[in-house]
Parts: sequence; structure tokens; C-alpha cells
Amino acid sequence: QIYYNEASRQALDPNFIPLDNSANLRPDWSEYWVIRNFLLSNELQENDLYGFFSPKFNAKTELSGEQVHQFIQAQADGLDLIAISPFWDMAAFFRNIFDHGDHEHNGLMDMMQKFIHAIGQTDDIKGLIMHSQNTIFSNYFVATPRFWRRWLIIGEALFNMAESEHVLAEELNRTTRHAGVYTYPFKVFIQERLASLLLASEKWHTAFYNTFDLRANMETFAECRKELILCDALKQAYVQTGHEIYMTEYYALRNIVTDHHNQRCIEDTAKRAGG
Repeated sequence: QIYYNEASRQALDPNFIPLDNSANLRPDWSEYWVIRNFLLSNELQENDLYGFFSPKFNAKTELSGEQVHQFIQAQADGLDLIAISPFWDMAAFFRNIFDHGDHEHNGLMDMMQKFIHAIGQTDDIKGLIMHSQNTIFSNYFVATPRFWRRWLIIGEALFNMAESEHVLAEELNRTTRHAGVYTYPFKVFIQERLASLLLASEKWHTAFYNTFDLRANMETFAECRKELILCDALKQAYVQTGHEIYMTEYYALRNIVTDHHNQRCIEDTAKRAGG
């Protein structure tokens, strides 16, 4: 678990190994900087699993390190990756994690597509249909060295583009607001989606903690839990079969959730105005 200062060090979960990033030499790369440095400077054991969790891991997942260890130990051998990803409502509602990113940071989808093409991949990420079994938020996963090496190849391609005079460098380093409070460059939100890109476009053996047992990201979306669980199931069914009826029903349900969300926003605005 990464820490940035004495306060975050004191708050570390005792079941995780402390990872010092108190120097924080490149805050513009957020957690990628410290994960990158670890992977480049350590010899990984092939039979081990490695994960790097932010100081907000418990706040985002409501899980302890002990629970994470128990879940990992209960999984079968031979897995490439085990995910503990929160925010089931976002994974269920949006077509894919890039659609979600574009909603939060306008322009991310196009920037991600340009990056994918620049590294020689032909994937059309706009058309990818993703779900709870291949969507990971906040880099909350553990994986084998084989997966981490693949992840690092793409991560370093992104890093080198952003650090050079590449045609995409200016766009990647352009800043965007996050959670209405913080400011980060776009490259950080692209990097956080690299594991999901690999899972959606390549074959890996994985296990996912039941995301529906973890936190939602938005209260108004969580109020539509049943509809969103069905949205996720419909997307999985479409990916497995290719039958368009599943996407038709998914979009119908998503519209219901959207209408509920918009109505709640109107009501909340009226309450604040009245108060």
C-alpha cells in the first residue's frame, strides 16, 4: 500500500506492505510513478502475485487487507489477475470504462483511441462492451509478473509519449478536473484504464471480487441497484453471444437509470434552493 506522507503512513492497513512514495518526485503521474519504479527496479518472483493499492483503498472498497488476503487465498491456482474493483454502478451503467472516463473527463475517449492507434493496436474502444468481469478502477488488482510485464509495456509507451515531443504529448499532459476538487493530467486517467484494456482485448485468466458487495460511486445510481445489476448481466450476455437484443434491453434499462438520476438531481437542486 502506497503512502505519501506521515499521515498516510500511519493510516496504512497492517496487512499490506508499506510502499514509500513520500518523495513524490512526479505527482503528475500519480501512482504510476511509484508502481513503475517498483517494477523496473525489482526482480519479481514468477509464482507470486503483486498489487499496489492507494491510501484510499479501504475508503473506496470498505475492505480490510485481511479480507483481501482471504479472498486471494481462496482462489484457484493459475490465475493471471485477481481484481478487487469498487464502483459497480459505473461498470454497469456505462458501455465501457472509456465511456465512463469520457463522461468524467470530456475528450478522454478520443485521446485513448489515438493512443491505442499510436502503439499499433487496431481496437475500436468506442465499440467495446465491458462489464464487471473485465473492468478495474483505481488499479485495484493483484497479478502475476507476466501480466505486469504486459501492463508495463503499454504503460511505458504512454510514459514515453507524454515525456517526449510526440504528437500526443500535449494532449496527454493537458489537465482535467477530478471529483470537482483535484486537477490531474489526462495521462493519469488513461493509465488507470490500461489493465481494463488488456482484459477486454486479450485473453487472461482472472477472478473478480464480487463488485456488487463493494461501494457504489454515486448514491443516485445505487438507488437503481436492481436495474444496474441487470445492465451488467445484459452486457455480459451480449459479449458472450453477440445477440443485439441484449444491448437493446441494456439501453432501455440505462435510460430508466438516467431518468431517475436526472430527477433526483432536480429535486436536490430544488431543496438546496429552498434551504
